[in-house]
Amino acid sequence: MARFKGSVKKCGLKEAKKRLVDAKEFLEAAEILESCDVVATNAIHGAVAAADAITCFSLGERSKDGNHQSSILLLNKVDSKLGSLLKRALDLKTKAAMKVQIFLLQIPKPV
Repeated sequence: MARFKGSVKKCGLKEAKKRLVDAKEFLEAAEILESCDVVATNAIHGAVAAADAITCFSLGERSKDGNHQSSILLLNKVDSKLGSLLKRALDLKTKAAMKVQIFLLQIPKPV
């Protein structure tokens, strides 16, 4: 298992519950939105908020540096399968964003 190198914030049950509510709201928003990029972004924010809820509840801490890779490493301390799922979701978001950028570069610019 990779050693966690990011900065952490102490948290407990109260923040775990708050982050769980955040996760639910991000996912609810993702379900009603139409823009693919916005849907994916909300889904990822929901997954990260869920990871925060899990690590707050289980470890009493969460990643605070905004680095999603740090969230993965910290979640791996709780359950490596959950860490792998979060990594997979983040990888898919990165691939999708790259495809959008490539597509946008191919659109002819108005003269």
